[in-house]
Amino acid sequence: MPAIVPGSATPPTPAARPHWLRAAGVLALLGALLWGLSGRVPPLQSPDEHSHLARAWMLSQGQWRLDTPPGGSSGGEIDLALLRFHDIYLSGIARDASARLTPAQRQELAGLHWSTQRTFFPLPGTGYYLPLVYAPQALGLALGQWTQQTVPRSYALARLCTLAVCLGLLAAAWRLFRPGALTWALLLLPMSLFQLVSPTLDGLTTSLLLLALSAFLRLMAGPRPGTAVLPRGLPALLCVALLVLVTSRAHWLPLLVLPFALAWRQRGQGQGGAGGPSARAWLLAGTALLGLALAWTLWALGHTVDLRVARSHTTAQAVALLVQQPAELLRVTAGTLTDPVLPRFYLKSFIGILGWLDTPLPRWGYPALGLALLGCAGLSLRAPRDAVDGATRALLLGLALATALLVFLAMLITWTPLPASRIEGVQGRYFLGSALLLAGALGGLREDDPAPRWRGVALAATAALSLGLLLTTLQARYG
Repeated sequence: MPAIVPGSATPPTPAARPHWLRAAGVLALLGALLWGLSGRVPPLQSPDEHSHLARAWMLSQGQWRLDTPPGGSSGGEIDLALLRFHDIYLSGIARDASARLTPAQRQELAGLHWSTQRTFFPLPGTGYYLPLVYAPQALGLALGQWTQQTVPRSYALARLCTLAVCLGLLAAAWRLFRPGALTWALLLLPMSLFQLVSPTLDGLTTSLLLLALSAFLRLMAGPRPGTAVLPRGLPALLCVALLVLVTSRAHWLPLLVLPFALAWRQRGQGQGGAGGPSARAWLLAGTALLGLALAWTLWALGHTVDLRVARSHTTAQAVALLVQQPAELLRVTAGTLTDPVLPRFYLKSFIGILGWLDTPLPRWGYPALGLALLGCAGLSLRAPRDAVDGATRALLLGLALATALLVFLAMLITWTPLPASRIEGVQGRYFLGSALLLAGALGGLREDDPAPRWRGVALAATAALSLGLLLTTLQARYG
């Protein structure tokens, strides 16, 4: 394919420059709404949130790596007050939809301060994630301890810091490249909003993925009309975002192809300039990222012991078995996708099954939001403008498929006892990143919007439907 002059993929349009101002306004409104919404969700209601919170506390204390006691799962030392905080919420509200905090528990929480005593807590599920991804939660917990707040108030600070970072990443992403209708709709799903107000990894990694995707699309499209160069530091931003992403979500490792795609884009363009670094620089960056990501992944697989599921093999042994018998992966994946129940569960938990997968939306909400997503997908579709645009779309489509398939592989090697007839532990929310890549493929390098009125109507209707379903479901579950 012939190389093109940077910027030729994005023609001048009146709406090209100020879109991020409107997006910032929408994000500010969304942030206020989400912070209000967070008050309706008690702590530790997202799956494995207690483990993520404990790992963030460890990071706030300078504990970067997990330890593995003889015969146990990997974990670390946590404050006894944090463990009591876990016990109060997990033993009641998280396990029983009808349970509520008793007056005695409320009084205890109001006076629950950080202690100086620690105890070992198993955290094997967090051992595969680069600790850096817990920085926002760790900052909130550290601020709470530094200002001598109670544990519940420190938790609220962790939730606030996480939400603020998510919104900041989204604002930066949409300043770089205009999101399509489907991208907005995916972020407005009840499951997406629920995870955004929880201090876990889902909201953070989703926001970081959108920032990486926007940076990549901006670099592929070149500067916007009226500007001579790309934003300073954009290549470094993309590389850092990719490194954190792929070391936090192993099924996103295919994203490391993006620097090599940019090397192809820059062939023959020379060093620097409006199009960014040279092809050679992108090749070196991509190779370095690949080496670092593989080194971390292999280290984490070899040093994390997870005994939550009874298996006769370790994760490393499961990988070796699948390398020796690749047909086994295809057989089990096919058995999973043809299961009469699991695909329906994936769809419902993608749109929204809240709490610890025990709080579904009203039954009619799933087809309604499914139709809304299809409508927004249609409004996001643009015809490819040129060869580079077409190649970019094909790449993103391939990445969407590859990351979705790797979800199954990741759960097969870390969560499923072998031999197996189906893969255990897969949830619909794991596919949000793949859906966002698909949304990027529909619009490609084009930021024009031929039907802004219909787009606005569709998004407003989707937002109203999603928020209405979310609020009524939370009210029914938590009161």
